[in-house]
Amino acid sequence: MLFRSLGVRPIGLLILVVGLQHAATQIHHRQDTEESLSEFLIGQLFGQNLQSFPESTCQVEYTDIVGNTLGGRPSGQKVKSPKQCQQLCQQVAKCSFFSWDRYNGACWLKHSDGLRIPHPKVIMGPKFCKKALSNPHTPAPKEPCAVTTSQIPNEPCDFTLPYQTLNGRCNNIQNPTWGSADIPFSRLVAAKYGPNNTPRGTGIELPNVRTVATAFPEHDNPESRVSSMIMQFGQFLDHDISHTSFPEKRCCVNSNRPECFNIIVPASDFTYHQRHNHSSLCIDFARSSPACGIKSREQVNTITAFIDASNVYGSEEEDADILRTHTGGRLVENSESAGHLPTKLQLNRPSDHLDDRLDFVAGDDRVNEQPFLTSLHVLFLREHNRLADFLAEELHTENDELIYQSSRKLVIIEMQSIVYKEFLPLLLGSRFTEKYKLNTAEETVYNPNANPSVLNEFATAAFRFGHSMINSLFKVITNEETFWRLRDLFNGKMFNGNHIMDIEPMLLGLLNHSAQKVDGSFTNELKNHLFVDHSPKRQSQFGGDLVARNIQQIGRAHV
Repeated sequence: MLFRSLGVRPIGLLILVVGLQHAATQIHHRQDTEESLSEFLIGQLFGQNLQSFPESTCQVEYTDIVGNTLGGRPSGQKVKSPKQCQQLCQQVAKCSFFSWDRYNGACWLKHSDGLRIPHPKVIMGPKFCKKALSNPHTPAPKEPCAVTTSQIPNEPCDFTLPYQTLNGRCNNIQNPTWGSADIPFSRLVAAKYGPNNTPRGTGIELPNVRTVATAFPEHDNPESRVSSMIMQFGQFLDHDISHTSFPEKRCCVNSNRPECFNIIVPASDFTYHQRHNHSSLCIDFARSSPACGIKSREQVNTITAFIDASNVYGSEEEDADILRTHTGGRLVENSESAGHLPTKLQLNRPSDHLDDRLDFVAGDDRVNEQPFLTSLHVLFLREHNRLADFLAEELHTENDELIYQSSRKLVIIEMQSIVYKEFLPLLLGSRFTEKYKLNTAEETVYNPNANPSVLNEFATAAFRFGHSMINSLFKVITNEETFWRLRDLFNGKMFNGNHIMDIEPMLLGLLNHSAQKVDGSFTNELKNHLFVDHSPKRQSQFGGDLVARNIQQIGRAHV
């Protein structure tokens, strides 16, 4: 079994159970003459003298750092000019911004403009240029919204197809969008925002979230009855059923943006003087993008709500297509190291910055967050290709689509089996799995009236209980046991296309290292060093604060 028994009281148990029941039911105009950027601006790309940049009106030499790229056609298509790239964007409903590589002519279409930093290679811009350029007053910036599936053209459902769709549509005959990607989260209770949908806590009525987060000191409190694999699989599962769109525009240097809701480290903080010396008193935070065209603010789940291994395959046809070899039903493996994930460079995917071309690509864009999560992605990649090879031989067929879809279906079954036969019984106990009918060993009946869409309360609050189970050190087992410090692992710093490692030592480490208990204690690796930047141009010992972010998200931004 992947996990050992867990005898703890998970936070928000009722919300957690209800959420699992639902899951069960399945750019200023650019002159014609090309001017090179100064060394000052080049330096800004690497973190020196960052400042706020003006809003784009047509075309600006910016690269988007964390913009959400539309996969597949016509992304990556070669065109002769940024204008042609903009015209391609205007032809695609989901495209809001374009990004054109002036060196190789590649055109990338984007959901959002992302975080923008000057770069001499890339020209980006919005879908439509603003016409009223004669207005001397700069218009107030608008918060980007998330396009939902109901706002774009969709093919009619074919309920005779033997395989479920990648985007989760057409599962329910009466309500074909239930559980699909790009729909607003469901709620148990109505949101309670401030005036004009502003977040709670913008004044003095609520305490500083960083102050609250640091009130819970770190304690080493291992849970001997459960391994760290249950924590790691929980994160992997979360990335299969829930993903919120974040603008993430480096809010600490763009704090006037309407979506920015930064976390300020108070003078009373025990790290204040150290952070002050490193200019780290502001922790970036942006509110989740709200659904477009809805008066009452609601966040959007950008992936499918079903346990359907979307983190392996993607939640859009275009994304899934990029990950396929289109031969023998297999998924693309790393061209330099078989059995591992391909990189952005190998798949000709856009890079967020110059250093991440060797980041791995999978069905979920959070695959590079830390190597133990990446190792599970590799594991399921290998399992799909093992099944594809097996089916091709057993069925005596070279039908790529048949083998791919059949292998995907089996991987989904395996994923669901792990969740309902191993993960949930250990997490909730037999009494709760039986009470809420989560025991799949018994006969189950499809309920067309049950909405499988993910609850906001579940995704934002209840399912974050696992953060307290994370160790500050992660065990790795080879010929001997070693430990890796969590702050050194974030964002592909250790495990990437230039440094591929065996996943077995990491998996063995997860299975043979007790998780922390579910309580009010969180490792300082998460509270002070989350996604810490190890760039030589931006050496700092401090990163984000996951606990403060959780409070800001749960009790202030999503409410």
